[in-house]
Amino acid sequence: MFAKEVANGNLRVGRLEVMTEDEIGELSQSLNHMQESLKNILGNLTGNIENISAYSEKVSASAEEGNATIEMTNDLIENIISSYSRDFS
Repeated sequence: MFAKEVANGNLRVGRLEVMTEDEIGELSQSLNHMQESLKNILGNLTGNIENISAYSEKVSASAEEGNATIEMTNDLIENIISSYSRDFS
């Protein structure tokens, strides 16, 4: 049954055939529209998730670069302090 399939998350179920213009026909059209709307929402959500994932990877790479720069700076500072300590000892 169409409504049960959609309710269970199966948005690939075939559209309802609308054969009348009475309340049943209107309900069928509304269910078809709901199915399409849900497909669009899920499609947009999937696209947003992919964008967030790509952005997250870029942020992670930037953080790794930042950490490497901090480590290099700390090493340089330690070398400078060691040099001054030796020079003043």
